[in-house]
Amino acid sequence: MTIVYRVQDSDGRGPWKPGVSKYWIDDSAHVGRLTETLMDLCGGVEAIRKLPSGWHYGCACESLEGIAAWFTPNERIILDTMGYHPVSIKADKIMFRSEWQVLIARKRPLRVGYVMVPWDKLT
Repeated sequence: MTIVYRVQDSDGRGPWKPGVSKYWIDDSAHVGRLTETLMDLCGGVEAIRKLPSGWHYGCACESLEGIAAWFTPNERIILDTMGYHPVSIKADKIMFRSEWQVLIARKRPLRVGYVMVPWDKLT
């Protein structure tokens, strides 16, 4: 198991769920992290189809510094008011890596077994 860091709500959903990102994205942020999609990260639809079923998947960073680089200070404030928080979580597997993030796989849901990290730990 590997400890990774992600931003999620109490249901284990990240802030990229449909319809949510338009409320928190800071247009002044580094473009690379905003244009990378799950498809880019793992290599496309065929790669996603080959992921083992019965597991739970999510995107994360391998360090708190990675989370700090991903989310601007303004975005962190907005996300906090929306109920999103940084967490540390154990990944059973790291499926794919990019410059910005990793795709993790867990046997347990992402809403189970995480530890909240205060936003001020990112500064």
